[in-house]
Amino acid sequence: MVYQKALMLLAVLVGCAACQYSPDMLDRTLAYNRAVANSTNQVLLLNVVRASERLPTYYTRLEGDASSLALSPNASLNLPLGNAHSFENDLNTGATGALTSGTTKGVTSLAGLAGVFGLSASESNLITLQTLDDQKYQNGMMTAVPLKNIQAFQDEGYQRDLLFMMFFSSIAISGRLMTSIDEAVATRCEEIEKNAAPGAGMSFSRQACAYIGTGPYRRLFDPAGSHPAAYSFSLKTCRDTGGAIADDAPKDMVHFANAPARESRDTDDPHPVVCFQILLDDLLILGLEIGAPQNAPAELVDTVPDAVAQDAKFRTQMIQQNLLVRETSAGVAAICRKKPENTGYTLNFTNPTRRQGASALSNLMTQLGATPAPAPQPPAPPSPAPKPGANTAPSAPSNPFANYPAEPQKACQQTNPAMPESGDTVLATETDTEGNPQNNLPKVVKLTTDKVMFSTRSFQGMIYYLGEILRYEEFKGADPVNFPRVLGRNPAVGGNHYYEVLFYGSSNMDSEDTAVAVRDDAGKSFAIPKPCMRQPPPGAGPTACSSEYPDNESLQLLNFVNQIWGLQKESVNSPASPLVVVSPQ
Repeated sequence: MVYQKALMLLAVLVGCAACQYSPDMLDRTLAYNRAVANSTNQVLLLNVVRASERLPTYYTRLEGDASSLALSPNASLNLPLGNAHSFENDLNTGATGALTSGTTKGVTSLAGLAGVFGLSASESNLITLQTLDDQKYQNGMMTAVPLKNIQAFQDEGYQRDLLFMMFFSSIAISGRLMTSIDEAVATRCEEIEKNAAPGAGMSFSRQACAYIGTGPYRRLFDPAGSHPAAYSFSLKTCRDTGGAIADDAPKDMVHFANAPARESRDTDDPHPVVCFQILLDDLLILGLEIGAPQNAPAELVDTVPDAVAQDAKFRTQMIQQNLLVRETSAGVAAICRKKPENTGYTLNFTNPTRRQGASALSNLMTQLGATPAPAPQPPAPPSPAPKPGANTAPSAPSNPFANYPAEPQKACQQTNPAMPESGDTVLATETDTEGNPQNNLPKVVKLTTDKVMFSTRSFQGMIYYLGEILRYEEFKGADPVNFPRVLGRNPAVGGNHYYEVLFYGSSNMDSEDTAVAVRDDAGKSFAIPKPCMRQPPPGAGPTACSSEYPDNESLQLLNFVNQIWGLQKESVNSPASPLVVVSPQ
């Protein structure tokens, strides 16, 4: 019985010692999450700083954290032998031959034996750090970001001007389009202002038009005020002042580069980033976005009689097989197969031929290759009434599909099979098919390379672009009006004083404004700010700031670049040319 109590005491001691070293898993999980977040932010910012200093970039990433706990029992024997007799003899007979005295000594000895048992614990963490410098990671970082990924960000609510400033490294347009685009934007802004509902929230186009109307770049292009206001927000002015570069003859393309580090250092220097933003704002006002028509052309699979096509069970079977049924005017229905989903750049015009004073829009559509909508035909004269007593021939049954194509192949290629072709036009890439969730999209005009070209960035290109911005912002003579900017998010505010700095970094930022900071390889500290600084960053409009409506997008861009990094971290394919083209045939 005495031995059992002693062993139970020993088990309790060991168990309590183990509980004493049990780790708090919740705290450890949160601590690791914060460590990953902080290290990722600093690695990205460090490489932006390296790019600004024209140093090579290197990337590492935490891949895991394995913790281990080791429990090591230890014991020592301290036998209380106070006389020449053995411990066993004491226990059996006692030192004087008395059993009671021997038992007491045995119990005391066992208690001493149990008391010297101990338990030591050791804890260790194994962090896995991945160096992203081999072929598959370099391929992923250098591959242009797919349009479908940028469309996903667009559909999540990212501002289109922010996305395209990050996504496009340059845009080239035909020199013959410059005046037409300038005039079309002026016409569109006049329409927007004329039709604006008082007190209503401002669309992006209305905000952009209000911004243009205040002459934000007038002091750059026309400091003396000797030209009309439109001169300072003109593509032609950009070409004439060197902000956009025209190809040598016989080529006819004008290139607008989104290169902040090339921005002006002196009064008379050109302004490439400002000119790029002028072109981008023009295209956004005209409806530039990434998408694809919902009702895109399909390929012909078979034809069936109209009676079969109208059967509900038959249509259900076609839907289950991902096939479409499209009517014709020839008494048969076309069975069509959807083409693979693809996305591209689109411009959305509401048919300008139906509105007065929209000749500039019509002219631009024609130059881009859109076929103008046919002029409305006068109604046919009524048939003469039959003479009294004359025999009247029975009327032919009406064809409910008379307005649809007679050829099944053309029926499959209809862009909107639910109604006759509309006069609205979408300008899109020639690979556009289905996928845009918007309803009632207009018809598609196929585009090729002689009118508009977009060059896109990879993840590494985006890091270098932010480095270019930082390099110019750190230049002592930098003019904040040249800093890349985006329009503010608040739909109730617009005009010259409502815009945000796209990305702001500094080596002299106050600690109260700092969101993420890092030291470069030489030990110099750089930081990006919180969404709202105590004083707006240079180049930002002086408006009320909040986390919802910030004065800079630096943290948002860091989050965006981190997500692109995750999507582009690996690639099994070599990087392809990032040139994406949009122009009519």
